Amino acid sequence: MWNLRKDIIKIISSNNLGSQVLTNEEAAHFYSLVFEKFAKFEKYQYPLWENLKDTVSVEDKDGWQKIDRILGKEEVLLFFEYKDDSSMFKFSNPEDVKTVLGNMHAFVFYVTNVNVDYLLCFNDHDYLIWTGNSFPEFL
Repeated sequence: MWNLRKDIIKIISSNNLGSQVLTNEEAAHFYSLVFEKFAKFEKYQYPLWENLKDTVSVEDKDGWQKIDRILGKEEVLLFFEYKDDSSMFKFSNPEDVKTVLGNMHAFVFYVTNVNVDYLLCFNDHDYLIWTGNSFPEFL
């Protein structure tokens, strides 16, 4: 069985990426904001991507490779299905997230900014899913 947190920390370290692991309290705060703003229910229900409000999506098996173009240069939070791993990482930019993802096996992940203005998901069916402020042009 793989350990997302451990694997990501190893990749961050070996690539000298600008990131940090959020504390459990910080992660819980951001999870709460995400569920409140974007989920159909106030508490987590698996899978989150099936329980999001007002989404736009596109099927693209390589969609995860476009997150740096979609999100620009701002600080972002990377997280996963809560039932799989409640860890959350803050990255100085989406390019560093792309580096991490390119060095791992496929898994469902979510990205938002520190203001939680949007939520971007890449799921296990190769869909990029967006909800929140102004839909990006790729959708």
